[in-house]
Amino acid sequence: MTVKQGLTSIATSDPAFSNQHIQSVLTDAAVGWIEKSRNLAIKVDASEVLTEGQKGDLNDSLETVSYLNIGRYFEDLDKHTTNILNGSLGEPDPTDGNTGTFLEHLGTIDSIQSLYESLYGKDAGSNGKSVDDFVGSLRGTLISDTQSIKSAVTFINNLALSSQTDYETALQDLIDFIDTLDDSTFFDESTFNSLRSVLESRASTFHADLSAGHIEPKRQILITARNNIIEQIAGETNNLGSITTYSESLSNVVAYQSLASNNTIKDLIIKSTTNNSWKDYFENYNDRFDQQNPLFDTNSTDEEKINQTLKLKGLPDVTQYLDLDSVAQKALRDDRIKTRLGDSGKTSEKIIEESCVLLGITVAGKNVYTQSKQLLDNLNKHDRDVVKQELELNRTVNTNS
Repeated sequence: MTVKQGLTSIATSDPAFSNQHIQSVLTDAAVGWIEKSRNLAIKVDASEVLTEGQKGDLNDSLETVSYLNIGRYFEDLDKHTTNILNGSLGEPDPTDGNTGTFLEHLGTIDSIQSLYESLYGKDAGSNGKSVDDFVGSLRGTLISDTQSIKSAVTFINNLALSSQTDYETALQDLIDFIDTLDDSTFFDESTFNSLRSVLESRASTFHADLSAGHIEPKRQILITARNNIIEQIAGETNNLGSITTYSESLSNVVAYQSLASNNTIKDLIIKSTTNNSWKDYFENYNDRFDQQNPLFDTNSTDEEKINQTLKLKGLPDVTQYLDLDSVAQKALRDDRIKTRLGDSGKTSEKIIEESCVLLGITVAGKNVYTQSKQLLDNLNKHDRDVVKQELELNRTVNTNS
C-alpha cells in the first residue's frame, strides 16, 4: 500500500536535490593546509590558460605525497556527488549518448538489488553492487573518513611544524601564479616549473616530519581515509558507468529462467546452449520443480515439518506390531521390499520373516512378534527418512547455486 499522507505535497513541489550536505561536510573539514590545496585544485580545473598537459604536470607535483593532496580528492568528491545527481556518470546509450537521469539510475539500482537476490540468494553487496556501491558517497558513507581527516589534520596543525608552513607557502605561491595568468596568453614555463619543484621538495620534507613516531598514527589515518575516498569514487564511477549493461545481464537471465516451464522452448535452449551450467539447469528443471513442496516453506522446525507431512500422508499407518497382517501388508508397500518379495501363497509370518532378511534385520532365535516389532520400527523409520529426504530436496532446489 502507498502512504497517502503528504503525497499531494510532494506531487506539487520539486525535490530540489543537492549535494549541499556533502559540501558542508567538506567545508567543515577544510582545516590546516586542506583549504589551500583545495583552492589550488579548483583554480587548476577552472584555468583557461593552463593546457591539459600543464594541468597534468601540476597535479602530478601535488601527488608527490598523495595523502597530503587532500584538497584535490575533496574537490573530486564534491564534483562526483554532483555528477551522481545530474546523471552524467551513467552508462551512455550507444545510439544517442544519453546517460540517463538520477531517477532512472535509482530505479535501476533498486531493480538490481531484487534481481541479484533472486538469482544468487544473497545481498548484491556481496558482489560490490549494493545501493551504497553505486551512490553511497552521496548518501554520506564517506563522512566518517572526512571527519577522521579533519581530526588528524587539526592535531598536526596544532604542532605548528615549520615544514607545514613551508608546504602551505608553496601551495599559495602556485595559487598566486595562476591568479596572475587571468586571460593572458603569456605563460612563464620556467617560473611554473620552479614553483612545482619547490612544492615537491616541501611536500617531501613535510612528509618526513609526519613520519615521526608520535605523528605517524595521524599520517596513517590520512592515508587510510584518502584510500577509502578514492576507492569509493572509483567504484561508484565504474558501477554507474556500466549500470545498464549489468542490469540487463541480470534481467536477461531472469527472462530466460521464466521460459523454463515451456517444454518446447526449454528443449531449444538445452540444444542450443554450449554452457554446461545452463544445460544442467534446464535439463533438470522439471524434476527439480517437482521436488518443491510448499508445506516445507514455513518457519516451523524441521521436526515439525516432518511430523506434519507424515500426518497428511496418514503415517504411521500401522502402529501395532501384534497386528501381523497389517505389518506384512505395510512391508509389501515399502519401496525397498515390494519389487523383491512376492506375496503369492505366503503367510503374514513368512512375509515378515523374509522382509526382515531383506532389510538386514536379524531373525535367528527371535519369534515372529519380535521380528514384527523390529520390522515395523524399521518401516516407520523409513517413512520418516523419506520425508526427511523430501525436505532436503526441497531445500536444495530452493537454494541458489
